[in-house]
Amino acid sequence: MTELDNLNTAAIYTRPEQVLFFEVKEIFDNNATIVWSGPSSDFDQFTLYTPFATHGIHPNDKEITIQGNTNTEFLVSLFTVAGGKPGEPSTLNVIKDPREPGTIDVEEVTSTSISVTWTEIAGITDYIVNLNLASNNTELFSEVIRSSLKASFSGLMPGEEYIIKIELQCAGEVLSLRQFTLPLEPVCAIFNLVTEDSVTLQWSRPESQLFGYEIMYDDGSGSYSPINVFDRNSLQLERTIMGLMDGPSVEVNITTLAGAGMAQTRSNPVKISPNPREPGTINVEEVTSTSISITWTEIAGITDYIVNLNLASNNTELFSEVIRSSLKASFSGLMPGEEYIIEIELQCAGEVLSLRQFTLPLEPVRAVFTWVTEDSVTLQWSRPESQLVGYEIMYDDGSGPYSPINVFDRISLQLERTIMGLMDGPGVEVNITTLAGAGMAQTRSNPVKISPNGGATIDQAVPEGHDAL
Repeated sequence: MTELDNLNTAAIYTRPEQVLFFEVKEIFDNNATIVWSGPSSDFDQFTLYTPFATHGIHPNDKEITIQGNTNTEFLVSLFTVAGGKPGEPSTLNVIKDPREPGTIDVEEVTSTSISVTWTEIAGITDYIVNLNLASNNTELFSEVIRSSLKASFSGLMPGEEYIIKIELQCAGEVLSLRQFTLPLEPVCAIFNLVTEDSVTLQWSRPESQLFGYEIMYDDGSGSYSPINVFDRNSLQLERTIMGLMDGPSVEVNITTLAGAGMAQTRSNPVKISPNPREPGTINVEEVTSTSISITWTEIAGITDYIVNLNLASNNTELFSEVIRSSLKASFSGLMPGEEYIIEIELQCAGEVLSLRQFTLPLEPVRAVFTWVTEDSVTLQWSRPESQLVGYEIMYDDGSGPYSPINVFDRISLQLERTIMGLMDGPGVEVNITTLAGAGMAQTRSNPVKISPNGGATIDQAVPEGHDAL
């Protein structure tokens, strides 16, 4: 007899793997259907334990309907079994779905975007969100959103109707909502005729889908019922409002409507009055060496502004764009110390607001003292790579303010000036500033500060590409 004859040759089994997923497919009053997915490793069978019975299940089966009282919560456990040995159990809590029906809420709507949120659904983590254009059912967006209850859609068309659907993954439910974007405002709204008791107003159709218009008006004598104009096709419209107590003082708001009923959306109102408009103004909000930011006053009845930017030296157009429903514009990538012409055309009004503005010039570079005595200093600096008209030198030796020295030299690459009559030459502090333009339009660089003791500094960080001093 050999040693092999003494070996126990009974099969040895490792514990089988758990099922991959395990969930309730559907549940009714007296039965529930359970589904799962088996592991890829070998095993003999599944065993399902419930409060009502124990089930041995063939390894190829992945679904079972169990009978019992499903009106109360209960636990079921599923094992994989190999060689009579069960693996780790997978446990499932079976309960009728107590969920409230889900809802979609519109968080924000603009003329080109819609943002929605929806209620959390118990047991659901993945939501399939779809956006379709209602007019032809074209699908514009479809995405699984995981562990979030919010979606935003941009790049939409004004005044259009969209269908938003949210499929609750694995639950077989779909939440649905129809929503219009905001239409654009009426354009070119003006008064054609004004009398003591009536006004005639005219406006043009915006480039937007719409259902009609609403006219609200007030002449100071009390509220009037709004006038609805259900005309979605005419390019130009006109209405006369009669029976006013004070026609010349009336104030009218015209709003574009999209959709109807609860789904209706409306544009921002365009406000017009027969009273002469205040003249518009452009205000400079911020200027740097490479950018200009402006704002302008709101003009009654105007929603679209055509903003132009030209280089003053040769009238080259650098920017031209219609800015809608905003009172601000910014221009970047400009050249230091250059003069620019900004024009704002008031669409339909035939008026143009205009402003000339210089960018800031760059700071003087390589500013140093070349000579210092008890009562005088000689300083030297180099021209920056910037348009300019000259420089301003401010200095103080501690004995009181001195009048600034202006150096109107826009060409020389290196400049030098001697300051005499000082009380304390070694203690003097000098600020050199580059100037661009003149008068009210003049701009100036950040000052470069130098002293015989401390070298040169700039009052703010040196921009990238400039010479550090």
